Amino acid sequence: MKMFPGRPVSGRGLVVAKVSLGMSLLAMGVVAGAGCGRETLIGIDVPPLGSGGVHGHGSGGTFAPGSGGSVGGGTGGTIGTGSSCATISLTPGALNACGMTTAAAFSPDGKLLATSTRNSSSPNVHVWQVCDGKLLYEVPQTNNVVYNVAFSPDSTLLAAGGVAPLLGAGVGQSSAAAVFDAVTGKLVSALPTRSGAYVSAVAFSHDGTRLITAGAQAFIDVWKVGDWSELLAIPTNPPESIYEVDFSPDDSRFITSGSSGVDRILKTSDGTEATEIQNVFPEMNRATYSPNGQLIVSAAGAGQLQILDVYAMTLQSMAFNASSDQTPIGKSAWIDDSRFVADDWHGKVEEWSKDPAQPKGQFSLTKTWTMPGQAWGIAVAPDRQSFVVTGDFGFQVLAP
Repeated sequence: MKMFPGRPVSGRGLVVAKVSLGMSLLAMGVVAGAGCGRETLIGIDVPPLGSGGVHGHGSGGTFAPGSGGSVGGGTGGTIGTGSSCATISLTPGALNACGMTTAAAFSPDGKLLATSTRNSSSPNVHVWQVCDGKLLYEVPQTNNVVYNVAFSPDSTLLAAGGVAPLLGAGVGQSSAAAVFDAVTGKLVSALPTRSGAYVSAVAFSHDGTRLITAGAQAFIDVWKVGDWSELLAIPTNPPESIYEVDFSPDDSRFITSGSSGVDRILKTSDGTEATEIQNVFPEMNRATYSPNGQLIVSAAGAGQLQILDVYAMTLQSMAFNASSDQTPIGKSAWIDDSRFVADDWHGKVEEWSKDPAQPKGQFSLTKTWTMPGQAWGIAVAPDRQSFVVTGDFGFQVLAP
């Protein structure tokens, strides 16, 4: 994996941006949380930062299933009194030195924000209340680099993947992924992953019955939520690394994005390949389904994005950067069926949109932000009014 290990970066944290809709998180009723009696500051209108502001704008054949994961029954998460981010500021322009933030995820009920960081010491998973920005807990077992986090659809579980061994001594030494209680941080299961040195992709199915983990090499693991038995171990194409996995809205298929230059669409039932997305820039890309499942946004060649249909047929190609620019496009995520955002290692974030009345209409660039460092990940809030951008910079609230 080329993105985080050994890569020199400066600054750290994540960015929250508000998209151009007329309702805030408060209006959508997702700001209520334990101990929260005031409104969140996410969604306050401030001008876009940086020079990028333009006009105004989300975790082959198969081998026999292996044994189940071990249920840890570990202690709950703790609030580190020495943490520099016991409370994250959602005031526009504020920076939060919370560690180099590799990924973030909102709980589907909108109450929690989890981040994975690359600190030199434990813990590297943090969970905050959205309503007031207070740190709810840190996961003490994650004493190695964490690359990705994902909540279950019912907001009760939090999965994390990173460098093995992910957990502390005596708990899942060979595992690179684990599942925790989303409210307390208590260890639920350490997963005996088959993906080599690290797990960089974690994704729950929309029906909450499966969790996929994938990473450095060898296999994509499909786990049964509940007893954590391994349903499938799907071989990758060595030396391919898998960076991200995304389920279709009906859970019948999932897309794997990796280092081979080909993103694969696999059948959830048996892991066999349905089709491929060809000519993808082979670094830190993410292909993802639109909320209605009718479109896919993916990286294409260097500096390029593409929109595809469900059969992986390209409908539109777009220039994110010049074709000579080899800078990876980090992640992309849908705001709704007519809008998506994407970021890159230059720190550029773009929103593309189309006419909602045209199901297969052409997308056009509607907004650009410039981050103060590399941008690595994107997570869209459940109300789709804001999104989180992670990277090696601070933490800010942006608005069109």
